[in-house]
Amino acid sequence: MRATELEAAVPAGADLVQRAREIHRVREAVQSGAGSAVSPPTMLRPVIRQDWDTMLRQGVNPSDVSSRFLDPQELESLRGDPDLALTWRMLIQHLGLVRNSEFMAAVSDARGCIVWTDGNTRIRDEVERYGSGCGAKCAETGTNGIRLVTQSLMRGAQIYGPEHWMDFQLRWTCTAVGIFDPHTRPRRLLAVINMTVPWMKVHSDTLGWLYEIAQRIEDALRTAQHRTQWGRLAEAAGLLERIDGPALAV
Repeated sequence: MRATELEAAVPAGADLVQRAREIHRVREAVQSGAGSAVSPPTMLRPVIRQDWDTMLRQGVNPSDVSSRFLDPQELESLRGDPDLALTWRMLIQHLGLVRNSEFMAAVSDARGCIVWTDGNTRIRDEVERYGSGCGAKCAETGTNGIRLVTQSLMRGAQIYGPEHWMDFQLRWTCTAVGIFDPHTRPRRLLAVINMTVPWMKVHSDTLGWLYEIAQRIEDALRTAQHRTQWGRLAEAAGLLERIDGPALAV
């Protein structure tokens, strides 16, 4: 069973600018190979340092701007998945007029591959220009919220500005929460919902808000299967009424 831990990036009332400066200092030291000589401040979260260590072991270049993408046919296949489609519809419904707000919303599959995006046109264009649009394998693009949810035991994660490993993601804060299949035991990760905003817009409440949306999506997934079954039974009932004698609907 995955933990239900929610990892917010910053506490309420924190000095965002000062915090960013100190994290930038540690980030530069780690990436230059001098990280062992720098005592990380307590504000550098363990989950971030652990993923940075993974980036170092894998030799991920923070200045790289290339991304890996799904094959277009595979992307279309994912968009035909009813659970992912329901997740996307409900996310947009809860976010309201997302295009008029200063953020980008996204849904990925359980591997961290982005299936849909929507939101502010300017932010979407900028994020997608660096390879984080539909089809991008986001879990393979440095330290980010979607990666932490798909690769760790975290139910939800928020990555703030300089906590990202890749240089092109430093301008953003991303908040990600997992959607789990309510019909499996242990519960299986189905999707990740994510919001990307300018880094100074980081807020701990965003994580709790997305978590509430995730719970509502899971409630809908729990009943969707039953609605389909009852619909099929209703169709069968009409046929059975026209049959004289014993019959069986399977």
